[in-house]
Amino acid sequence: MSTPNSMATHLLLLLENQLILVDLLAEMLPLVEECSSQQKPCSMSMGKTISDQRFVIQGFGNVGAWAAQLISEQGGKIVAVSDITGAIKNSNGIDIPSLLKHANEHKGVKGFHGGDPIDPKSILVEDCDILIPAALGGVINRENADDIKSQIHY
Repeated sequence: MSTPNSMATHLLLLLENQLILVDLLAEMLPLVEECSSQQKPCSMSMGKTISDQRFVIQGFGNVGAWAAQLISEQGGKIVAVSDITGAIKNSNGIDIPSLLKHANEHKGVKGFHGGDPIDPKSILVEDCDILIPAALGGVINRENADDIKSQIHY
């Protein structure tokens, strides 16, 4: 059973991680809006556009789902997603509108037929260009940092 202190610490870590992701999304939003208004590809990292990037999102709650939606709308390919119910992978890209509908109806990503189920523990080491850890803070640590394949992780 969790103690009040461990629950408070857990909540603070969660809020800290979500604030970081909100900041990331806030940084991305003007770029997305500018690209949308000019109808041109968005440049994100290393001279690539969002649509040139493969993303993995660990955590599909409010922050992860919004990140997925914004990335998907700009043509980014989300190849793996996890939440508390499970994890899925589709190297051709996950249909995010369908996943959002499924997650809302089934309270999670588990059972989504647009991807293959994978071990949720492997989500951080899935091959991608950009990893977005949108669940708990501290998931990237010295034990797993060398195994992470993404070029960028927020």
